[in-house]
Amino acid sequence: MRDKLNIEKVLTQLANTPVGSRGAQFKTVVAFYQPAAGGHKAEHQMLGELKGEITQQSHGDNGFGYDPIFLPEGFDKTLAQLSPAVKDEISHRGRALRAIAPLLLELL
Repeated sequence: MRDKLNIEKVLTQLANTPVGSRGAQFKTVVAFYQPAAGGHKAEHQMLGELKGEITQQSHGDNGFGYDPIFLPEGFDKTLAQLSPAVKDEISHRGRALRAIAPLLLELL
């Protein structure tokens, strides 16, 4: 219910904003800190982004939050209309985790 209210609020606020001017993005930062071991400490941050646009109405039933009104760049479906596999592939969280994974494997 809360997601629906938030979506309605965003759509109301953007009601007079034309398509093409409704840019949006999701961002996730994954941070890793390793205390000094032998005088060497590790601090790393990786950013994952998913850029897109807010649609004029809600579409789809999959997902949560703003998925039904978020149209990712390069797609003609909202996040709520995409398969879980596609969502995992383009996810801002997944991008951040995939970016830091090689570093973690090297350090750990």
